[in-house]
Amino acid sequence: MSKELNENDKRKRNNLLSQYYGITEEKDVENLFDVDGKHFNVDAYVDKLVQETSLKQLIDKEQELVREIQSLDSEMQTLVYENYNKFILATDTIRQMKSDFKTMEDEMEKLVQDMSHIATFANNISSNLQDRRQQITKLSNIHELLKNLQFLFDLPNKLKTCVEEKNYSLAVKYYAKSEQVLQDFGDHPSF
Repeated sequence: MSKELNENDKRKRNNLLSQYYGITEEKDVENLFDVDGKHFNVDAYVDKLVQETSLKQLIDKEQELVREIQSLDSEMQTLVYENYNKFILATDTIRQMKSDFKTMEDEMEKLVQDMSHIATFANNISSNLQDRRQQITKLSNIHELLKNLQFLFDLPNKLKTCVEEKNYSLAVKYYAKSEQVLQDFGDHPSF
């Protein structure tokens, strides 16, 4: 029984493969005589024509086949010519694209190098400016301190002038401003 199953399985597999690949075991008799058919047999076709047709019909058939051959040759030449031009055009296009891509690759390499140089210059400028930035910050702090010191230095005269002019609100304002500075720097010996 297992032998029968194996034979059945083999037949099923073979049928599936034959269907998939388009293989058929039986050839139609008509397919043997179909000039455009897959299973055309020249000898069988000629034998059939000789047996079933008259000489006049054979000559007509021969002329018909010659015309078909010439027509097919002409069509094939036209197709070859048209496709040859397309092939040449495609080849030229591919060559041009290859050249364009090579140019683009060269430009990209140059761009990468330029970007590298720009990054290097940017780092150099940034490091140079960092030192100056620190110096400017330091000078700005000194300038602010000097302004505060100048304000404190001028404070007694300003307060005296405000009292003489009886502008007490401005005097209080000056004093309040100086009080914060004096609290911040009061522990320094110069104050």
